[in-house]
Amino acid sequence: MVPAAVRVIRAGEGPRVRSEHADFSATDLGPGDYATFPGDAPHRYEALAPGTFAVLVAEHP
Repeated sequence: MVPAAVRVIRAGEGPRVRSEHADFSATDLGPGDYATFPGDAPHRYEALAPGTFAVLVAEHP
């Protein structure tokens, strides 16, 4: 993991995508929604239905 890295996830088409962060708080994103969080902490993503997709951007200093 890279210190000071930032992750941005943006939900595309499909019902919803779930983003979980280091403290295990979950955010459900619908089409067009996005979330940002530290990239140097544990995180995961989950499509909540078939046909869902998201775009992940990794920003590094």
